[in-house]
Amino acid sequence: MKAPAPSLLITGPNRVLFGWTLAVAAAAAIVFAVLTAVGVVDMSLQALLVGGPAGAVGGCIVVLAGRHRIGYDPRARSLVSVGRKTYRQVFSQPAFEHVEYSSARNRVYGVRADGRRQRAPYPAWSYDRREWAAMTARMPKAPE
Repeated sequence: MKAPAPSLLITGPNRVLFGWTLAVAAAAAIVFAVLTAVGVVDMSLQALLVGGPAGAVGGCIVVLAGRHRIGYDPRARSLVSVGRKTYRQVFSQPAFEHVEYSSARNRVYGVRADGRRQRAPYPAWSYDRREWAAMTARMPKAPE
């Protein structure tokens, strides 16, 4: 596998969204835990009221602490999943000819040789807006 292009544009997680979600979920988990300990909230609801926000806290920590990024490699015309020390091409040849961006749907698609498109599992809302815009500006545009 060739090394990634020097012009590779990489985007990371939406730290504002996940940061606020982390703060709100942690506060809700603490409030419900205290209300349960004091006896205001019934113990039968504890799993729902404390477990849900605690799970959201865990998910946000995993996303924010992780080093997973995606990028667009213009040389290979594919998406690249970038980890700590490795990278791998996603939606690359021979299965897909190239990737393209649909501005109407704000989604990235892999395009097969017969023209069929497959949606990439990377929603725009979960990535930094400025980095996402810079990355998708370099991609071929999908016909609307």
